[in-house]
Amino acid sequence: MPEAKGLLMVASDGNQDLLPSDVWYFLTRFLQKTHEDGTLQYSNIHAIVYFNPRILVKLSGSGQPAFLWMSGARNNDDREMIDFLNALNEGWQTYIEEAGVRLQHVAWKSVRLEDVTFTGAPRRIPRIHIIDPAEDKKVK
Repeated sequence: MPEAKGLLMVASDGNQDLLPSDVWYFLTRFLQKTHEDGTLQYSNIHAIVYFNPRILVKLSGSGQPAFLWMSGARNNDDREMIDFLNALNEGWQTYIEEAGVRLQHVAWKSVRLEDVTFTGAPRRIPRIHIIDPAEDKKVK
């Protein structure tokens, strides 16, 4: 699959020690690394997603609760990857809503990450169970 693109997904579930702004900074710096000849390291990673699947964050000022979802393509001109990331984000939001969690959508590009902190206790959403049709049993 020579035209396949890599996506690094980082799900921070339960780690409240690293602030979202710090994690996003480390991830973006990671993708800026180059070899001695100037070529990009980890060139098989074309985009990253950083999200918190069960811990809410709050936005400074409004105190609005939200699930964190940050994503970005390594190349800002990669329309195909950007469209995929947007579709993935929409799918995640749909899953959260179907799990019974109703939160206002946050346009993360307009939020200063330095103003985002974790809320107190984590809010749990149902675990995903996959049913193996061959065995007709739940697989964890």
